[in-house]
Amino acid sequence: MAITGYGGSMTAQELGLNESMLTTIINASATATTEMNRLGSQVETTGQAMANAMRSDAGIILRNRLQLWRDDYTAIARSFDELNNRAEAMLLALRNANADAGNEAAAG
Repeated sequence: MAITGYGGSMTAQELGLNESMLTTIINASATATTEMNRLGSQVETTGQAMANAMRSDAGIILRNRLQLWRDDYTAIARSFDELNNRAEAMLLALRNANADAGNEAAAG
């Protein structure tokens, strides 16, 4: 699997990534996503309780800021998911390429 982005399309090999590195990336992004979700839930719960308790301009401002935070949080979470999906696809492609090379060597 090649990734496309700022510099065009590149494979794991072109990026100098091996199976171990891709596995580390996948595990780290999954761990970060889990931690982000845990913290995000705490922010939501605490923020909503505070905003509900504040029946003034400060409560309105807090609710508006929470909405901005939600938007940013959603974009970051989506980026982590995309990173993980790309890394998983690259790992699968790399494993398939290695298996194909092994099969060709065995057949040759």
